[in-house]
Amino acid sequence: MLFSNFLKECNHYFINNNFSEINRIKLEKYLENDSNLLFISTIIKNAVNSVSLMRNTLLAYYTSTILNDCEELQEKDYIISNGINNLYDFDIKHFVIFYEHRKNNKEIDSEKLKESFFISLDKLTSLQLIYLIYQKQNFSFSIDNDYDYDYDKKGYYENKKSDLHSYRINYISDHLYKIIEKSNILEKLQKDDII
Repeated sequence: MLFSNFLKECNHYFINNNFSEINRIKLEKYLENDSNLLFISTIIKNAVNSVSLMRNTLLAYYTSTILNDCEELQEKDYIISNGINNLYDFDIKHFVIFYEHRKNNKEIDSEKLKESFFISLDKLTSLQLIYLIYQKQNFSFSIDNDYDYDYDKKGYYENKKSDLHSYRINYISDHLYKIIEKSNILEKLQKDDII
């Protein structure tokens, strides 16, 4: 089932982007590079062995964009690929909630959040998909989307600790969100009223 979903999602992307003979020739040349071939085959293997339909869909979309663009792989590609491969559906949902609130400068009511949300934030941090900054203050938890070291007082949450934890969006967060959005996962989450 996951392999057929992967192929369906890849095919959907290629059809929507009018994959041409010129693209095919460019792709053949791109895959002659062993590093590119290993990267793509690893993503496909991970997608097929995935335990999550959402993860599978994200990996299919991401693979399709890489194969369509045939651009040189960058650090963000390795981080995104590894990150998506290690996320469960609830991590993806939590990332979207986090990102949407930061993008719109909204506070998240920490009283309504389950502990799993904070566990997901820690996981997203360890996968380099968001950043975590520590600072001693009266507050203990913050979500901050500033790219510099200024702290945004909106979004602080107490978690009964003495350290301030500031989770921040970075360029990789932006890239992951675009993948989630363009792969129609965001639309599905909105339709299911998850966010």
